[in-house]
Amino acid sequence: MTFLERAIHRSRTTLLIMAMVIIAGVAAMRSITVEGDPSIAVPYFGVVVFSEGISPEDAERLLVMPLEFEVRNLEGVKEISSYASENPAVLGLNSRPIKISTRR
Repeated sequence: MTFLERAIHRSRTTLLIMAMVIIAGVAAMRSITVEGDPSIAVPYFGVVVFSEGISPEDAERLLVMPLEFEVRNLEGVKEISSYASENPAVLGLNSRPIKISTRR
């Protein structure tokens, strides 16, 4: 007799096991605390700017340098790292942790 045949012939046992699994799942779900509006501290932000067909030198001069200049004036920014390639320019900002609410 296979496992499936045994489960079919002993339907009461199968239903009892299924009910126990559901009750255990509900009990576990109730015991885990879930915060409705968690606040998350984010210390790093990434900014990516795309410009089709731009060279790395132009991306640095036209995209990265003005962005770095503006971001330096923001309060709490500790470190700025940037990277320019042939289309995208990437700016990484390391700052003091900023609390972000997940509420929309």
